[in-house]
Order: sequence, then C-alpha cells, then structure tokens
Amino acid sequence: MKLPHAAVALLVSLGLCAPRDGGAAVVDQRGEIVVIEGDSQTVSGGPGGYGLGAENIDALLASFYDVYPDEFDMVCVFTSFADANNGGAYFMTPPPVASGLIGFINMNQIGFWGTDFGAQSTLGQEFAHAWLSFESFIDPGTGSVSDEFLGRDAAHWSSLLDADGSVVDGVDWVDNGDGTYSVESVMSKLGSLDLYVMGYYSADEVPPFFLLRNARSGGDAVGPLGIWEGTVGTGTTATADRLDLTIEDVIAATGPLPPVDMRQKDFRMAFVLVTAPGETADAMVSQLADMEKIRADWNAIYTEWTYGRGTMCTDATAPCDIPKAQFAGGQVREGEGADGDGVVEPGEGAVAEIRWVNTGTSTASGAIASIDLTGVPGADEPAAQPLIELAVGAETTTPFPFTVPSDLGCGVEYVVTARSALGLRTWNGQLAFTPGVVEGVVESFATDGGWRGNLAGVDTVAEDLAGAWDYGPAEPSTHATLAMQPEGGRGGAQDSAWWTGRVNRFGTGSNDVDSGLTTLTSAPFAVGGLTEPTLRYHLWYQAWVMNTTPPTTTSGDDLVVEVSSDEGVTWSEIDRVSGSPRLWEQRDVALTGRIANDATTLLFRFTAMDEPPVQNLVEVGIDDVSLYSLSPACEPDGCGCVVAGRSGAGGAGGALGGGALLVGVLLTLRRRRPRVHR
Repeated sequence: MKLPHAAVALLVSLGLCAPRDGGAAVVDQRGEIVVIEGDSQTVSGGPGGYGLGAENIDALLASFYDVYPDEFDMVCVFTSFADANNGGAYFMTPPPVASGLIGFINMNQIGFWGTDFGAQSTLGQEFAHAWLSFESFIDPGTGSVSDEFLGRDAAHWSSLLDADGSVVDGVDWVDNGDGTYSVESVMSKLGSLDLYVMGYYSADEVPPFFLLRNARSGGDAVGPLGIWEGTVGTGTTATADRLDLTIEDVIAATGPLPPVDMRQKDFRMAFVLVTAPGETADAMVSQLADMEKIRADWNAIYTEWTYGRGTMCTDATAPCDIPKAQFAGGQVREGEGADGDGVVEPGEGAVAEIRWVNTGTSTASGAIASIDLTGVPGADEPAAQPLIELAVGAETTTPFPFTVPSDLGCGVEYVVTARSALGLRTWNGQLAFTPGVVEGVVESFATDGGWRGNLAGVDTVAEDLAGAWDYGPAEPSTHATLAMQPEGGRGGAQDSAWWTGRVNRFGTGSNDVDSGLTTLTSAPFAVGGLTEPTLRYHLWYQAWVMNTTPPTTTSGDDLVVEVSSDEGVTWSEIDRVSGSPRLWEQRDVALTGRIANDATTLLFRFTAMDEPPVQNLVEVGIDDVSLYSLSPACEPDGCGCVVAGRSGAGGAGGALGGGALLVGVLLTLRRRRPRVHR
C-alpha cells in the first residue's frame, strides 16, 4: 500500500517508516532524504566492489514505493559506496513501478561530483536527459536532415554547437567577428534549446544560434567531442566556418512541440541515499549533510536555470512550499470612452481583466502582474500592478485599461499576454480578443448542448469500442510520445467536450475511430442579428498510421464539417481537416454564400472517419463552438475591414487565414531513446 505524505510523515516521526518483513529493504528517512539500507536485493557485489545493477534498481524502487506515494517525477539515488557498475552518473527510463515516475538518476557515491556546482551541473544533465539531446535539423545549405547537433552517444550536444553552455555537454561560443570563436562557458546552465525542448520556451523565444564546421584550435582539429578530447574548454579560441541556424530549422526536421502552456513546469524529485549492506542510516551523518546541501542547492538552481518558470521540490514528505500566482483566464471588455454596445471596437477604450489563482501550496505574497500588448500593434501598455496576498486556492482579478488602436482590423484576433512574477518565478498566459465581433450562439458544453451522435442513423462504426462520438471529459490516451487524447476538454482536466471514444477503455487505440465513420450533429444555432455569420470551433485532431516506425500522419482519415440551413434535409461541406495533428486548433469558417439568405437557424455536422481497410489511430474532439459576425460599426463597406482574413465567401475549403487558424501541433515524433544516458 502506498501511503499519502501525511501518513508517511507520521510514520517517520514515530520511527516506524521501515518495513522489514518479507525480505524488504529497510527504508528510513532523515530530514527530507530517504535512506534505503542496502541488502542482497538492492545492492550487488561485495566489499570493495558494491554496485547497482538493473535488478537492484527494480528492488530499490519497489522498496521506495512500498512506503511513499506515487507523487514523484524522478527518484535520484546517491550511494555510500563507489558504484562498481557506474563510471559516472546516468539517467534511465524507470521500470513501470509507478505511473508518475518519468526517470531514475544514479549519481554514484556521495562526493563523487563534489557538493558544489559540479554536483549541480551533473544532476542537471541527468535530469535533462528525460528530454535531451536528440534533436536533428534541416541543413539550410543542402535541405537534408542533419544530426550534427549531437555529440557523445548521440544523446548530448556537440561541442561545435553554440548551445549556451548547456549542462548537456553544451558550449557557449562567442563570435569574435574576425573568423574566430571563443568559449565563454561549458556545461554551466540550461540553454535556450534545452528550455525549448523541455517546454519552458516557445519557439519564438529561442534566439538564432550557430554550428561550427572545420574548427581548429592551436593547430588541432576540434570535433563534436571537443570537451572530452581536451580541445574545448572555457577560454578556448578556434577558427571555423559558421552555419547560422534558427529554431525553424529544428522544427522542419522534428516537427513542432506542444504549446508551452500545456507542458509540465513543476517537478518533484526524491533524494535517496543507498547504503552498503551492513551500513545503517545512523552511520551516514556526514553523507546526509552533503546530500542535504546538494538537495537545497538543486531546488534553487533549477528555478534560476528556468528563469523562474519552473520549480523543483525535493521534499520527501513535507508539503512543497511553492506559492503560485497562476494565470487563470480573463476577458477583454469595453472600457472608459466606449459606446456601451458591449462590443470592443477599434478606437474605443477597453479593459483586459486578468484572473490569477494561487494553485501552489503556500500563500503568495508580493506578486506583480502585468500585460504585454505586443500582440496588439500600436497599443500602449498599462503599468504593472501588485497582486493582493493570495491564500492557497484564492483567486483575484486585475483590470488593465488600454485603448484599442483605431487602425486595428475588425474581426481579426489579437493576443494579450498576461504575466505575473513572484521573486524569480513567472507565470504567463494569453488572452485573445477580436475587435468588432458580435457573438451569436456560444456553446461551451457545460452540458451536451443537445448535440447528438449518429442522429441520422448513417454511422458505420460500432457504438461500442469503435470511437463513436461521446460527451464528457476525455480520459487521457498516449502512444509512445504522442498524446492521442488529452484529459478533459479544451478548458482542462475537468472540462467536457464531444469526443470520438472519450473513454480510454483498455488502452490507446481501444476506443478510437475504427473502420468507418461517426457523425455528430449540433443543436440549432440561431443566426438572427448576424449580418455575415462565421462559424468558430476548436478542434483536437489526431490521425496516425501506427504500423510504421516512426508513426506517420494519415491521408484520407479526414474530419468533415457540413452545414444545413433547412433542418438537416440538405448539407453542404464547409471545412475539411486532414494530415498534421491539431491540438485545440481554433478554426473559423465563413458562411456567407454557403447558407440560404433567409436562413434563421443552422445545423452543423462533424464527421470523423477511419477509412478501411487499414485501421489507423484516429481521435477527434470538438469544443467551444460559436457563431459571430461584424458589429455595425465594423461593416466592411464602412471600414474596409475583413473578418478574420476573409473577403467574399471565404477561402478554399472554408477555413480562413489571416491568423484565424491558431495551429497547435502535438508532440514531436522522435527516434526511440536508449534506456540509459550518462
């Protein structure tokens, strides 16, 4: 049985946290460090040659999870002895002993890496191996895929890459402007490429970088293993040819990553000391003191390396003291000087009301909130504001008044970036608004909305275990590194939406769309008062051929969207989606010219399919559907504006451009990683 932390803490305080029967290892805790007293199951070898083999790691983790709950992302082990099976340190994908565990780190004997920056740099590298380094890029000179980024074991950065001094064997090269390049630092922090792959940076935050070719230093050739061959170190100067690169060259080879706000930022790691057989926790006073220093420093340096965007908690039982001032949404509404019609329009005063919530574990005091209006060209940013003290779970709203520039396009979506800062920690979120738009019917699916699957009785998939449309919060489904279906809906884990086979049943692929089609028909949408109606819906779409390595996107397993203005008697196709995955992509479809001029209500039908004979993996979700049109103040004849990039009857297939399609692509498909990285 795995106990909650409060129960474990009580057992620790009573000295009862050591299961001893059944041959299990003795598990103790000193401070926030777990001590596992080695035995024949958890440690192999003998005096002078103790080590941790694969079977020992399985036993160690089993002993750990006999006592502690499944609430840790990684387990980091130090030993009281020199590990005969470990020449340094390594990360490995753990055995399936806990659903939340993403990695196991063996740091070798306490003191092997010192207790200062050497230990932090090594620990940082092993932690980062959960994501890094496996990136390729498209060589802009040849157009072919290149692995020149990679160095040692094809799992670390090359010494020739300007990797900002990444702890993953990275070098921070500086261009001297005369054909020479100097090393400013080596393995000193998390670099911008690291932070992008790990989910802390968006693609547009990664600055341009470069790769050196034909490098020589002091007459010696410099290769991708330069820091290990002794040709690259802090202060090294080399001549080289420079290849300029951007993150787009990486994305072209590996595909885009999920949006930053969908990635995990806060991690929990258990620090575990494994003793040699016969050694007890009582004899580990100096080792525990050294581990405590490394543990405390690691918590702080991780926040520093992620520029305040991430936290690391290494408490074994104590609540992680992490206050947060998390972005929780908001709205842009009319402000001072507006005409009061309820529609934000160009030239009017507006207010961005931003909600913040403390989702942490302690009170948030001293946070500062601000908004960035870079995504609203020409708008002046209001001053930052202090947030009130937020107790755990408490929420507050800050209003930021601004003027909508008069030359903004009507019907074009603009983005307000909200940011809060608490010490080194920062939280970001984005809030979109569309000036000059009159909202019609909005269906956010707090209920099923009166929508129905297989309303016409034409579906060809089985209703059970074949991916038929179903309403509610989705159960998460993954395949390798692909999140086929998220948890919940567009609004998070508790949100509901319509899904093709939302219940996971027996695992990935057990309830996706199979060998046919499934239809979802909306309730009637009133179009009264909308002069040029546009459909907006949010789409989750995954369609993969799984019998290839790696999987590839399908062709033919489309999502088809149709409209009817005669109560379902006739239907017209207005949108079709295929190919690349969509992660809550917003899609806007112009309806002018596609519906009857005298239509008063509309029905929409969404058809997902898996074309036989091959059964591919197809998952689709629909959420937050609405109709809108321009306000009278923004009629095209009056201001020459366009609705979300539309003119006339819309573009091909009915999907609109001009920034209306906010494309979010899921997870990058990568080569399979080796199990261990050193």
